[in-house]
Amino acid sequence: MRGKYAARAANREVARDNELITEKMRQIDELNATIETLKAELAHERAERSNLVVRRTKEMIAREVAIPLAEIEELKRHHKAQMRKVADLLGSTFKRRSGAPRNYFTEIVPLLIPEPKEQSEYIDRWLNDNE
Repeated sequence: MRGKYAARAANREVARDNELITEKMRQIDELNATIETLKAELAHERAERSNLVVRRTKEMIAREVAIPLAEIEELKRHHKAQMRKVADLLGSTFKRRSGAPRNYFTEIVPLLIPEPKEQSEYIDRWLNDNE
């Protein structure tokens, strides 16, 4: 009978070992699932951080570029006003000298006043003032 009880005890020990192994495997599976979840969260956080860095960089570049662009626009306005002033000075000089040369309206005015609408307005005003 001793062998029968020993076999049962051995079977109980194997069953207990199997339960422990099964429990440990379940814990390992849970830990692996947790690791995968954390990896996914980390990847998501990295992507968000990367997007944030890109967005902030674009905002910073836009601010840095806006300043020179505003300065350039101001310089363009100033240059345009200066060219208009030169055209007016030439026009008044030609008025005193009995009229503008033939190429004044076809060559000189377009150089000083590049926009066609403004050229037309300038020429109309000049002609009206000199009639």
